[in-house]
Formats: sequence, structure tokens, C-alpha cells
Amino acid sequence: MYLLLLLCIFLSGSSSKHLRIKPKFCINCKYFIPSTGDSSNDQKYAKCSMFPNHNSSSYLVTGQNIYDSYYFCSTARSWRDMCGPDAKKYIKKRKTKGKTTNKEPTNPDPST
Repeated sequence: MYLLLLLCIFLSGSSSKHLRIKPKFCINCKYFIPSTGDSSNDQKYAKCSMFPNHNSSSYLVTGQNIYDSYYFCSTARSWRDMCGPDAKKYIKKRKTKGKTTNKEPTNPDPST
């Protein structure tokens, strides 16, 4: 009982900003492939290089992963078996000299 009271006092006294969890956005992930559409600001069709779609027609013909053969970020985040809402596979992208670069990886899946 005494320990529970101490825990409650400790948690109520700590700053709430330390308890906030920042969401993990795909656009900040190293696996994010920007949309190739007309508008660079519209990223709803961005892809995730963590999840190649081996059922796509381009992969089945050439055996290579190109932009068409990756799942959309929105798909990967909506399925718990993939990245899911909790962003299980999220890795923050590294900055190089004030810039973040996101080039499409040639083959992120080592099994292919």
C-alpha cells in the first residue's frame, strides 16, 4: 500500500511532457519512398521499402523490386502483421549535413 502511494505521488509530480509519446510518422522513416506523383506535397501514395510486394507484375517479370513493387505506407501501417499502427519496423532516418535523403533502395530484402 505504501509503495503504491509513493508511485502515485511520483507519477503525479513528474512533468507531463516527459510522459508524451511522439508518433512515428512514415515520412521520417528510413524505409519511406516518396510518391512519384505530380505534387511533391501529396504523399498519400508513398511506398515503404521494408515491405516489397512480390506479387506485383513488375517483380514477377524482372525479379527486381522497383517502385511499383512495394506496398503503400498506409497499407503497411494499417496491417499489424506488417508495421502496424505502432510502427513496429520504424527506424528514424539519418540526417547527412542538414539534409535527409531517401533514395529507393536497390534491394532492401536480403532474401531476394
